[in-house]
Amino acid sequence: MRESGGGMCSTDCRTAVVNVVDVGCRQTSSNNIQDLIESRVEKRTKGVFVPVGGKKMLTFMDDFNMPAKDAYGSQPPLELIRLWLDYGFWYDRVRQTVRYIRVSVASSAAASLLTR
Repeated sequence: MRESGGGMCSTDCRTAVVNVVDVGCRQTSSNNIQDLIESRVEKRTKGVFVPVGGKKMLTFMDDFNMPAKDAYGSQPPLELIRLWLDYGFWYDRVRQTVRYIRVSVASSAAASLLTR
């Protein structure tokens, strides 16, 4: 998993937090992704987390189509991201409570896999 604090774009670091997550890396798990994104947010109200210091958060997920499948054929990193983007939350792994994660922009990229 790779992360960056800036330099990827011309975004001013005083107004935004930039996350670059390499989802396609074989060692990337849903726990790694959740830990990375949660490290850049702070608790605002009960169960609601926003970017640190009132900044905007830009999260870019690279190699979105490449995470390793588990024994059951599922891809837990993609399932966590889907839960987050569809419903706006995921669960705290320790307390089993809902955590709403507010992010300004979430985008991803994936290479096309063409068979010839």
